[in-house]
Amino acid sequence: MFLSKNNFMVIIKVLSNYTLLLDDDKKLLFRIMKFLSNQDKSIKELNKLTIYFYKKIKESYNKEENPLKQYNIPEQIIRSYFSKMSDISQERVEESNIERNDEELIDIFKSTNEFIQNYEHHDDSTIHDFLIEKPEELKRLEEELLNSYDYCQLLTIDSRDINYDIDNINNYSICLERPIKNVNTIELLSAEIPNTNYIINEYNNLIYFRELNSQINNNEYYQAEIQIGNYNISDLLTEIQNKMNSTGSSSYTLSLMNNHIKISSDLTGGDGIFNLYFFGGYENHGLKQRRVYLERSMGNILGYDMINLTGENNYVAGKPYDLSGYKNLYLHIDNIKYENIYHNKSFSKIPLLGVNQIKYFKSHHDYNSTHILSPTMDLDILKIRWTDESNNLYNFRGINHSLTFKITSFK
Repeated sequence: MFLSKNNFMVIIKVLSNYTLLLDDDKKLLFRIMKFLSNQDKSIKELNKLTIYFYKKIKESYNKEENPLKQYNIPEQIIRSYFSKMSDISQERVEESNIERNDEELIDIFKSTNEFIQNYEHHDDSTIHDFLIEKPEELKRLEEELLNSYDYCQLLTIDSRDINYDIDNINNYSICLERPIKNVNTIELLSAEIPNTNYIINEYNNLIYFRELNSQINNNEYYQAEIQIGNYNISDLLTEIQNKMNSTGSSSYTLSLMNNHIKISSDLTGGDGIFNLYFFGGYENHGLKQRRVYLERSMGNILGYDMINLTGENNYVAGKPYDLSGYKNLYLHIDNIKYENIYHNKSFSKIPLLGVNQIKYFKSHHDYNSTHILSPTMDLDILKIRWTDESNNLYNFRGINHSLTFKITSFK
């Protein structure tokens, strides 16, 4: 017996991972469950229909006698019924057949639905909640569980509803009109997210370099600040070259060598020194530490590693440049404790499309984003925060977004 729809779906997911290893009976059961999961039925109905389909299909394998004659069902329905039973008896073990939209079971469901609705009451012994009779106390306990679980509702959040007097579009709170008690699972069903990110933005627009011994002694830098915006590689190299020349005293040239950027100095200014700096220290990353770039450094985009380069008049990047921008955005819900699989402890990772395009995220087309809350909690507010791949707050630049959640709770 399935205790809940959630339990029903979990078993389907487990079986789907082992379809090629299942025996004939389990394959049949899996196929029936897969079909019924798309029907709008209560858990009690799912229990009855699963057992009913299974028993009737098995009977069609093993009996020549027509098991429906005792109900005086019209001959046309009987012929349709056994015709479909015969089709299913031809075993199809390929996973693609199991996963597809099963037209045969849809027809069976339609053709037998009249029987299920109108003839079931003639003999209550033909359909049972349980394959094996259970003790009365266990039946009572299961009945309580079925009656208590579960209640689903949809919650849509639109950034237009934010209180901009106290919140920002990338970090805000949404108060629910009515609190939701005993929340068990939260699933992100859909999202409409614009890619408003500039290739060069407020988090990656600085070049750190030195020309003077005094800068080395005092731990100071020249900072060439690049204007925020989108660039092709030619325009970006020109912009960096102009800003470095206007910031320092030497003359600088930027060029490409097989998609690797080369920055050169003529060493005519300052103390005849040219050092480039990208290493910004360490940060905690799980149980270990990892290197980070200097704050707002362009090193990652330009292809330079997190190291400092000294003692030469030119430096070639160790990796090709990358002007593709961020590929993912991360959604955080800060007032909910949930198991997370992403290194930045986010609720969901949402893939972005190209610059200035809107990503329409769908959980069943992209990937599932469901979190189980244990223990359950009462929900009256959602604290939403958006970050980029570098864990910086994402800049929507005034463009709105929306989210739809499916929230499941105990009644």
